Amino acid sequence: MGKILKGLSATIIAIIVVIVIIIAAVGIYYGISLTHPSKATVVLYTWWSTEGKIALNHEIPAFESAYPQYVVTTEVLPGGGGVDAVPAVLSLIKAGKPPDAFQTHYGPEMFYFVSAYPGGVPAGLKAFVNWTSYYDTNLAGKVIPEVIEAGALNGSLLSMPVEVHTSSLLYMNVKVLKHYGLPIPSNISQLINDTLQLVKDGFYNSTNAPWGMSGAEDGWGGLQVWESTFLALGGPKLYNEFIYGTLNLSNPNVMHIINETNKIFALFNKYNYPGWETMSWTQMAEELVSGHIVFFTMGDWATNYMYDYYNTTSYPALPQYINNPNVTVVVEPYPETQNYVAIVVDSIGVPTSLPSSLEKAGITFVKYWTSPTSGDEVWTKWKGESYYLNMPTNYYNTPEQAYAYERLVNASNRPADWVYAWSDGGLFNGPLDTMTSAILNFQEGVYNYAQLVQAINQTLTTEQESWLSAAKYGLGYLGFSGHPFGNYLPPWANSTSGDGPTYNNANMSTNVRGFVVNINNVQINQIFIAPTVTTIITATEMNSEEEFENNDRSEKKSFQGIQDIIRKIFNL
Repeated sequence: MGKILKGLSATIIAIIVVIVIIIAAVGIYYGISLTHPSKATVVLYTWWSTEGKIALNHEIPAFESAYPQYVVTTEVLPGGGGVDAVPAVLSLIKAGKPPDAFQTHYGPEMFYFVSAYPGGVPAGLKAFVNWTSYYDTNLAGKVIPEVIEAGALNGSLLSMPVEVHTSSLLYMNVKVLKHYGLPIPSNISQLINDTLQLVKDGFYNSTNAPWGMSGAEDGWGGLQVWESTFLALGGPKLYNEFIYGTLNLSNPNVMHIINETNKIFALFNKYNYPGWETMSWTQMAEELVSGHIVFFTMGDWATNYMYDYYNTTSYPALPQYINNPNVTVVVEPYPETQNYVAIVVDSIGVPTSLPSSLEKAGITFVKYWTSPTSGDEVWTKWKGESYYLNMPTNYYNTPEQAYAYERLVNASNRPADWVYAWSDGGLFNGPLDTMTSAILNFQEGVYNYAQLVQAINQTLTTEQESWLSAAKYGLGYLGFSGHPFGNYLPPWANSTSGDGPTYNNANMSTNVRGFVVNINNVQINQIFIAPTVTTIITATEMNSEEEFENNDRSEKKSFQGIQDIIRKIFNL
């Protein structure tokens, strides 16, 4: 070999060396490429910073194990209900650069994003994956129908649901209630009496309070209680009319229900936890677990949060758990909503404007996430409930989740009893902001009763306008043709026997509302001509605390049941 090299010129030897190096380098490159192919990375924008983060910590590794060619990272923007994440995602969408994938409330909120895309709704509808055909092919007949109806815009799925939460729940520290000899409230009267008795017994001071309503999310925490009370008094039909902005404020019966809701909410807010203005819902959950508050209204993401962070299991308010000395937190549907089902549906949006490999990665991730044979159980073990029928219940982390799932399944034959929580997806984002701001202003004493009613009217007006805008594109109601969500179809969507609803705006006049109403001790003469409101207030405002506190807890003198009031109004 040495003789051969000696016979070659230095130039030739140099060329050979270079060739060998190139061959080796190419071999190494292809070896690496074949062993570790380039991975598509999906960035998920989300506000899941607590219990959702824990669930993602299980879901993402499971997906990456099943699909090693993909990587998922998260951009977390904390804040209950997406108060910070939604504006951030909206800004990116307005700039024509939507995230690779993003959390969104199912239904109206996704249309909000679609309409913000450059070029408006026509362009926006093409800019995001439409999941309708996927649902029709793979999910129809296998799911709780009301969950899918809750955000399907005239049958169109603009985002893909990943789980369902039960909302309008009352969490209670059962140990404190038992310490003071108070019952689990099964109706509004008992809830009021429990609240007032706790105060009389000294459970309202610098460190304790009957109620915990957070203020850090700009009224979102308070709205949980207000909307639940309205559902209890008004029922699902009026609740769903509110969703479309068709609730008739000129009807004195409706105004009575709103007035009662305001009074009860004001009472509960008076005995809210000290410092609530700057506290988040997670901090209120901590105070519940520690026994510093007794009542806390939230969706059952709170169940997951308390399990993950405080090692506290929430149990349904059934005798075997109420009487168990080791149980701290029990939960029930908000009093007098036991026969109704309030839900929140989280979903994921995926843009179509991404590079094809990245769009495919996002779609694959969502399909895995929502598959009953793979990602669904991984996710819902830690967050919410599955929306699939015939699922086992023994994999859930908490008894409350299993109980909630069975309750959802059992109610699937009662479509008229379902509502979509206003606070978390049931309203369009603009009207929701109006409502939450009004609730916070009312809590802080900035708004009086009349101003709160005025804000409710403005919420209804803009909510209806948003739906009429969606209706122009054939997306003007929740549900499917022949199966509207909540068994309620707004007046601009007329059922037909063929191709589904048609939209008729000619007869719509509910943007103009006029009425003269006596709201208990406040005489309000108003005429609403959207978008302006003229209000004249006379007399003095009611004192709800005095009205409630003049009653004691005895059977003979207890506050008259709200249902009795409603029955008298309607002559039932």
